[in-house]
Amino acid sequence: MSKVEHKGDGLSLSTVKDRIFNFLRERPGKRFSDSEIRKTLGIKRHQQVNTGCRQLAGEGKIIRRKIGGGLMNYYQEGLEPPIEPPIDPPGEISISLERDLEAFIFENIESVEEGLKPYRGESGRQYTVDSGRIDILTTDNEDNFVVIELKADTGGDAVLTQTLAYMVDIEKIAEQRKVRGIIIARDFSSKLVSAVSRVQDIKLMKYKVKFDFEKLT
Repeated sequence: MSKVEHKGDGLSLSTVKDRIFNFLRERPGKRFSDSEIRKTLGIKRHQQVNTGCRQLAGEGKIIRRKIGGGLMNYYQEGLEPPIEPPIDPPGEISISLERDLEAFIFENIESVEEGLKPYRGESGRQYTVDSGRIDILTTDNEDNFVVIELKADTGGDAVLTQTLAYMVDIEKIAEQRKVRGIIIARDFSSKLVSAVSRVQDIKLMKYKVKFDFEKLT
C-alpha cells in the first residue's frame, strides 16, 4: 500500500478527521483498519486515528464495523448491506433521524430552552473544535455558551466524555462566559444518568417523536 501523506505531528483531531474522511471518500467501498489508515496517512498517534474514525462513524460519515474479527472503516455511499450488526455507529435509519433531529432543533432552538440561539447563526451548527464537531453550539439569554450534543438512540456514557471535551474546547474562546452542556437523546443508559448526576453544568433531555397523519384519499 502506497503512502499518501507523511505528516503526523501537531495535528488537531478535526484535521485528522478531515484527512481520514477524504481518504475513505476517495475509495468508496474499500475497507481499512485503524492501523492501515494511520500508516497510509502517516499519522503517528494511533489514538487520534481511533478517535477520529469513531467520531466520523457516530456522525454518519463513514461505516465502522467488525468484519473478520477486526474493526474496519469505509465510506458509506453505495455500499452493500452490513454483514454484521454495527459496533459504533447507529443504523442508517438512526443516522437519518439524528440529522433530522439536528435540523429540527436548530430551527426550533427555543423548544430546548427559552432564550437559546445558535452561536453566530448558521455557523453554530456542526461547529468545529479540536475535539471534533459540536452538533449545535448556542448561547443563552445571559450570553453564556451552551453545547448541545444529540443522539438519535440511547445515549451511553461515552457521550458524556465527548460533551465535556467540547465544553473544554469552548472554554478557550469563552473568556469570562460560562459554558454548559445539554445532551439530547431518545433515552439514556443508567450509567450515564448516574454519571451526569455528579457533573455540574450538564443536563439530559429526552426527545419524543409525534406522528400526524393526513388523509389523502
